[in-house]
Amino acid sequence: MGGYMALAFAEKYPQMLEGFGLFHSAFADDEPKREQREKTLRFIETYSAAAFIRQSGPNMYAEAFANQYPETIKNHLEKYTQLPTEAVITGFKAIMNRPDRVAVLQKATVPVLLIFGKEDKFIPFEKHIGLSEIPQQAHTFVSSKSGHLGMIEDAEGCAGAIRDFMKNL
Repeated sequence: MGGYMALAFAEKYPQMLEGFGLFHSAFADDEPKREQREKTLRFIETYSAAAFIRQSGPNMYAEAFANQYPETIKNHLEKYTQLPTEAVITGFKAIMNRPDRVAVLQKATVPVLLIFGKEDKFIPFEKHIGLSEIPQQAHTFVSSKSGHLGMIEDAEGCAGAIRDFMKNL
């Protein structure tokens, strides 16, 4: 959700930025994605946030990472299944109802760092890479070994991309 907050900040306070970055972020939902989110919301409301996280959490990781680091997945699930269902529902509704902020990227006059996971199961790579064509000054890092959680799956690569981006601001 950090990318959505970054875009909201960039929209409201563009003069305060020298650059900004988005991690595994994409466009607002299209209709099929919105319908999928509605079904997921009903699942959470019916079965609990913990059931949702147990079911979807492992899919946030690239398959190779999940196979190599099962303890990381286990710890992730243990940590996040403790979240209150109402909090997860509120966050989920916020994601569902976020506005499309493509115009913020189009109008950005500062460099924009875009970090994507090649193996992201939530946001198709084709959609991610299309996002990199929007800002005037896009800097793109594609982690070939991560899914939706590059900050965990490829922490070193992502940190390096952020360092390189920051050096050039």
